[in-house]
Amino acid sequence: MNRTFAIFTMCALFVGAGPFVGAQEPSCPDANPLRNVYFGDLHVHTSLSLDAWMWGNRITPDGALQYAIDSGLDFSVISDHSEWLGELQLCTTIGSPAYESAPCKRYRGGDRSDFTPQNQLENPERNIEVCGADGSRCREWAADAWARLVTAVDHANTPENRCTFSAFPGYEWTGSNGGTNQHRTVIFRSTAVPSLPVSHFEAPFPHQMREALADVCLESVHGCDVIAIPHNSNLALGTMFTTDIPGITTLEDQVAAARLQQRLEPVVEVFQHKGSSVCLPNAGILAQPDPLCRLELYGPGVRGAYEEDYVYTALGSGLEEWLRLGVNPFQFGFVGATDTHGSTPGRVDEADFQGHVAKMDDRPVERLRTTPQDWAGFNPGGLTAVWASENTPDALFDAIKRREVYATSGPKIVVRTFASWDSLEGLCDRPDLVEIADEIGAPMGGELAPRPWDPSLRPEVIATAVADETPLAQIQVLKTWVDPATGLAYEEVHTIAGDAETTATVDLETCERSGTGYTRLCGTWVDVDFDPDVPAAYHVRVVEVPTCRWSRRQCNALAPSVAEQLSACTDPAANHIDEIIQEQAWTSPIWYPGRTGRSTPRRAKGRAAPK
Repeated sequence: MNRTFAIFTMCALFVGAGPFVGAQEPSCPDANPLRNVYFGDLHVHTSLSLDAWMWGNRITPDGALQYAIDSGLDFSVISDHSEWLGELQLCTTIGSPAYESAPCKRYRGGDRSDFTPQNQLENPERNIEVCGADGSRCREWAADAWARLVTAVDHANTPENRCTFSAFPGYEWTGSNGGTNQHRTVIFRSTAVPSLPVSHFEAPFPHQMREALADVCLESVHGCDVIAIPHNSNLALGTMFTTDIPGITTLEDQVAAARLQQRLEPVVEVFQHKGSSVCLPNAGILAQPDPLCRLELYGPGVRGAYEEDYVYTALGSGLEEWLRLGVNPFQFGFVGATDTHGSTPGRVDEADFQGHVAKMDDRPVERLRTTPQDWAGFNPGGLTAVWASENTPDALFDAIKRREVYATSGPKIVVRTFASWDSLEGLCDRPDLVEIADEIGAPMGGELAPRPWDPSLRPEVIATAVADETPLAQIQVLKTWVDPATGLAYEEVHTIAGDAETTATVDLETCERSGTGYTRLCGTWVDVDFDPDVPAAYHVRVVEVPTCRWSRRQCNALAPSVAEQLSACTDPAANHIDEIIQEQAWTSPIWYPGRTGRSTPRRAKGRAAPK
């Protein structure tokens, strides 16, 4: 390890009194070997975040976790920005050594430019006026703030809450080299954590962050376990899922780096309040255009500039790497979150959206602004659903690591999917569907075992979905595979239940729905084009019938004279805002590794139509 990581590791110790991994506790009353579904929010900011405090948030981690409990979530994470924990405390604590400094005065006046540019630099340095020449003052104050965050998690994981709510300590690594968004939400299994989070100052690049997490957690703190979740790849300007890592050139080093990434980044955030990172409607990986990729596009991706930042494209890149290296660095499960900066985890209702950036968008007129900040382009955010044996931190964390999770754009749609070599036909009508499918198949996030001796066998997928408050329109299976003729990945969509063209409609003036949908859907699909030589992934998308977007609902509720002054109300299309949406859920893929192995160097990314 390098000198920075070595010093950092020497400082690692326990914070809090959480149980060690593997601690034996009685099972919960609803413990289920076939797993229950639990909904939560994996990305939440409080007043410990530099931006959230400046925007008027004064809610503590304890308050945010209490909000999660009161709102009926099953679990939540506190994930404040690691980079400025100490700076924020020094600038907002009266009498601190830096309280009267010029940068702190500017910050309290609403200007954070003395701090935030540093997370865009490859060689960042802390502000000397605030942190001191060696930065130790900010590290000391950051350690105190981090300890308070971890203690809040301890307070939430009380015996009274056991089996009904689980809290996790975490933070956001806010690396933004060159103005890109390479951010990760870092989540720990328990309160056995390092004394300081790894920030952009210690690890300016994602691969350095992963190496540092291995050093300061996995190798240094007994009982420490951690994952890092890439988020808002839609804003990464082409950098989130790159396979070119600085300084890593040999095939052996590439394999090692890919294995560490696969270990520490098992899931990816595909949806949150700053938009969808799922896919673009005309991405090159798609075998045909996909209009359902339009849901909540935001930022550069609205204009289709960086399709490589979207998760469907990353799935294909991962399969290509699997074929080349024998390991897939992008073998992701899918999760959703709010990224709330108002400390309101799980507040995702389109009909009651109150904003996610504290006092900056706490009124309808502010939420509907498109300039200077495009708050109207934001959405209420998503949720993560976890299939776990019980609601405890260990059981939930294990399920996330094995990728038995899925994301939704907000609704609590209940989705289950399995893939198998055995026939799944007829299971949709059986009450023991899950028991049989779980025995003979792989669940979401899992891998298909090698194909049995019979060369006629093809992967079969079964998916079942139960609606939340809004009826369902359809279930689709999406297959990602590598074309053996080109070595490039493609994706195709198959509707297996419901209607591809729903007849349900929405009245824009009242937002009332007409037409019908489904409270429950189930379907099966066979991959008749299966090629045993190449890797593939199968995931499920569940789609609701159309509803009004939050912005249309709130435009309708405004006085006409007010709505006429807001372009989000008068000309939403010009602002890339849809008035009608179809909310969705996306399951983690089920993977088939193919006959993978190390092969040739990377090829150019020119694409032709798949054969």
